[in-house]
Amino acid sequence: MALPKAEVPNIKAKYVLDKKELDAPIAAHQRVGEIQLLDGNKVVAQWPLVTLESVGKGGMFSRLSDYLHHKA
Repeated sequence: MALPKAEVPNIKAKYVLDKKELDAPIAAHQRVGEIQLLDGNKVVAQWPLVTLESVGKGGMFSRLSDYLHHKA
């Protein structure tokens, strides 16, 4: 994508998840949302947001820690 140099400060990237929260396990290369490129409030490009690696479900202590941090 080619843009005039003066427009570059107006360009922002944002990600939008398909769900509010991601729950493990998640497979590698799974779509979890999209990345949007915005010029002001106008979406000028978008791409799928996919996982690079698989993420397994955490153990009991990991899940307890996540639960406590999420509730705090």
